[in-house]
Amino acid sequence: MKVGSRGAVDAYVRTSQVQVGATRPTPPVASGAGGGAARTSEATHVTISEEARAMIAGATPPVDRAKVDALRTKIADGTFQVDAKAVAERLLDKIG
Repeated sequence: MKVGSRGAVDAYVRTSQVQVGATRPTPPVASGAGGGAARTSEATHVTISEEARAMIAGATPPVDRAKVDALRTKIADGTFQVDAKAVAERLLDKIG
């Protein structure tokens, strides 16, 4: 997936566009005598976080254009250095 791609969000939006609280019949269950089938329905409750709502709405965090341009220049010039220790520490902080 490309950075900034909304493909995953769009897929989520398409699959989540169901009526909340809608009922859905369960498969028929054979009963003992008479052969009649009983049908029941169940409702599903879904809660969407504020972060997910912002993603769906296309909200983006503020971008420091000067910082982005400086990084692009360093990458293009071949002078950008990755601080492996800082990356490792942040990864460990995230995974606990």
